Amino acid sequence: MVEIEKKYQIGVRRFGLINWVGAYNLYVKEVNRFFVVWAQTLLSPLISSLLFLSVLSLAIGNERGEVLGFPFISFLAPGLIAMQVIQQAFSHSSSSFMIGKIQGNIVDILYAPLTAGEITLATNLAACTRSIMIVIASIIVFSFIVAK
Repeated sequence: MVEIEKKYQIGVRRFGLINWVGAYNLYVKEVNRFFVVWAQTLLSPLISSLLFLSVLSLAIGNERGEVLGFPFISFLAPGLIAMQVIQQAFSHSSSSFMIGKIQGNIVDILYAPLTAGEITLATNLAACTRSIMIVIASIIVFSFIVAK
């Protein structure tokens, strides 16, 4: 019985309070994951919000007056950008774990010497990076389409 207790003792943590190297490597892995399929992860949300903008502007047309002193399309564009940011940030973090589970490589994350907080931090930072890139691309494209 003593041998079993000695064999399965938890060792001393060698990384300090936070494993910054492991968290950074997981962050880089997640960012590379969405860069590989950039057309699906970065271009698709942009096209989706442009379709929303065009359908709503054609459906409502010029009959809609100003909203809070702004033209309807100018009022709608920031909301569509915010919608895409929230949707894609959630989509990235949830799909990362689900794809890992389906493909069977989630064990690579589970067996790594990372705490749950470090895994959450790295995944959420990668989702924020993806969202920021979508925001920048959307603002650039919408600035050409929406009148000032």
